[in-house]
Amino acid sequence: ILEDLSKKTGETCNFGVLEGNKMLLVDRVETDWALRIHSEVGRRFEFHTSAIGKLLVAHLPKERRHRLIASEPLKRFTPLTKTNEAELEEEFSAIRRHGHSLSNQETTLGIYAYAMPVHDPKGRILAGIACQAPIMRIDVEQGKILFLPALQEACRRLESLVAEDFAKIP
Repeated sequence: ILEDLSKKTGETCNFGVLEGNKMLLVDRVETDWALRIHSEVGRRFEFHTSAIGKLLVAHLPKERRHRLIASEPLKRFTPLTKTNEAELEEEFSAIRRHGHSLSNQETTLGIYAYAMPVHDPKGRILAGIACQAPIMRIDVEQGKILFLPALQEACRRLESLVAEDFAKIP
């Protein structure tokens, strides 16, 4: 599914889960373009800078979000990184409203990503899928138009597989 998503968008696609206070990169398909960001499966990212991390944290209960934010100082990676709880809560609210998240140069200048959730049959969010690209190749608005429908389709496909697995559980 990630391979199909990467072919459809022409960009790098990631699959991640929340592990403690980090986003764990579980799987990844890199673009064929020479210009790309290298990340290895198994790498952990700060939740407050990654599209998947913000997406997953946005859907946690407010008290749990507060504990994550307060657990350690939030590192600023770029001038666009949000490290203030009020700013993050405002963004989390928008993520819940819109059903997707955006990390716009918050980990690395020049790179952005959109993410959408993967749900289990009971509607709980299990993971997130993201498409990322360099701004010089495709700007954030063009990426939104291209990535969101493709991400939505990929999430539906993954959710269908998850539902099949859940159906097998006695």
